[in-house]
Amino acid sequence: MSDALAISPSSHVPRLETPSVSYVAGSGSTVASPQIYILAKAEHKGTVEDLEELRREYPEVVSLATKLASGVQLCKSDILREVAEAMGWDEDDAADELKNLAANPSKRVERYMELFQKYSEARRLLEQGDYSQAAEKLWEAATALIKLHAALRGVFTAAWSHGKLYNYVTHNVEHRQAFRDMLKAAEVMHRYFYERDLDPATFKDH
Repeated sequence: MSDALAISPSSHVPRLETPSVSYVAGSGSTVASPQIYILAKAEHKGTVEDLEELRREYPEVVSLATKLASGVQLCKSDILREVAEAMGWDEDDAADELKNLAANPSKRVERYMELFQKYSEARRLLEQGDYSQAAEKLWEAATALIKLHAALRGVFTAAWSHGKLYNYVTHNVEHRQAFRDMLKAAEVMHRYFYERDLDPATFKDH
């Protein structure tokens, strides 16, 4: 895997660099493997396996999740903003997602329903002519819907990874073409939020 981890298809969306997974704890001592904390908290075997895979693929995200879960103060170099932008969620919602990385997905169903409802306001924004915010709300709602579907099946999927979302749809969704079409359209909207590359007529076609 490349040292630079792309978390969005757009070149204008921030990319995550892979830093050391060490961090300074509140006592001033350096913790070399903070992932141990969050792995120990995993609620069932499947979650442990998922987190082991995430640790290999996204060590910087798991390191951030561990800091959040253990209450360690974040520093300016932490990547919460970049992860939130990749997910399309508010930073508080992204932080909550990462804090609960070790939780059984089935216990997060209500939370994802709340997020889907929260972000499903694109129509109102479109009626107001706010295409930029409407576009991002469509992406946010799409990722929340997939997280909800996965939670109902007790499956974890990384909302900050477009590839992981597509992989989940391929292997877990019965009507996968409808979900793929939704993801593709939502990705266009996510890109538009950063690049403003569609005129109003083309935007509405998507």
